[in-house]
Amino acid sequence: IAFLSCFIIGSVSGSMSHLAERGYVIVSSGKLVASYLFAFLLNMFTIASIGTFGATIAILINRASLGIVASLAIYFMLNIAGQFSAIKPFLFTSYLSFPIDTAKEITYGIATPWTPTIFYCLLVVTFTIFICLAISYLTFKKKDILA
Repeated sequence: IAFLSCFIIGSVSGSMSHLAERGYVIVSSGKLVASYLFAFLLNMFTIASIGTFGATIAILINRASLGIVASLAIYFMLNIAGQFSAIKPFLFTSYLSFPIDTAKEITYGIATPWTPTIFYCLLVVTFTIFICLAISYLTFKKKDILA
């Protein structure tokens, strides 16, 4: 809803042609819209990995308040661990701002390639979602959810 409303307001209030600064064309509107749409969809995918991570922690811990606290604590510990360059490519938390930052650099006219970081992002996020869903499934198989 936010993407569509911003797109409609931007197309009505401004011209959807080339963005020019002092006569120099920065990027075409088609490439800009395509980059932002791609970044939006990729960002939703990374947010889904964080959601599945939180749901898995909530499933593992029976009390809801402890589950929320534990998932936030683990998430912040992963963010702190993501400060080390040797660990950062393997953590799903380090890719949350990647799509929007890349699209922003494209908007500024900076030549920023999506690859190879996008493959790492998709691989790590998909692996995280798969692991979280597998842990949740195995946990549900062991628990009696009707009790």
